[in-house]
Amino acid sequence: DFEKEGANTHFSLVVGGMHGIESRTAESGSTPALDKEGEPQTLTGKVDTTVDAQTSGTIVREMTKSLLDHVNEPVVLVLCGPDSTECNAFDALNEGGNRHLIQLRSCLNVGSAPQKSEERRSAMIDCYLSWTSYIANATTTLAQKIHAVVLDHDAEFEMGQVLHKVFESAHVRGDFLVDD
Repeated sequence: DFEKEGANTHFSLVVGGMHGIESRTAESGSTPALDKEGEPQTLTGKVDTTVDAQTSGTIVREMTKSLLDHVNEPVVLVLCGPDSTECNAFDALNEGGNRHLIQLRSCLNVGSAPQKSEERRSAMIDCYLSWTSYIANATTTLAQKIHAVVLDHDAEFEMGQVLHKVFESAHVRGDFLVDD
């Protein structure tokens, strides 16, 4: 609660869970609002639901198609989980359609290293360098830049951080991503 000139404003941040972890709010002890049917709501007011792999694949395929419909043979970078997991986003995009896919698999040593350790930092740097080189080679081989980036639901949070770091530089974004 914030009080300013007698006005009270109350807000709560809802943080969605990943991989089955319950949603929680920024305020300890409070819970997200419930809709009429007793389902938790997101910040948008919509009911938070779980989507099966087939539906998720359809969503990824249709959204990518609608966003890239005007592009002839677009290049799509797909960040997947470890090699031991399926990559539903990649599989869905690989079904038909004229597109080139670049698949990035999670780096093995990052998730196994202790949090905030020098080993983890070193593993993330190695992953960053490896992915940057891999993406550069792929875009050079295809002679095209990347039109879209898709994150599979099995991609770990740390891998998203590494990918963000890859595209953090304006110079790298200019080299790897299309301008439109």
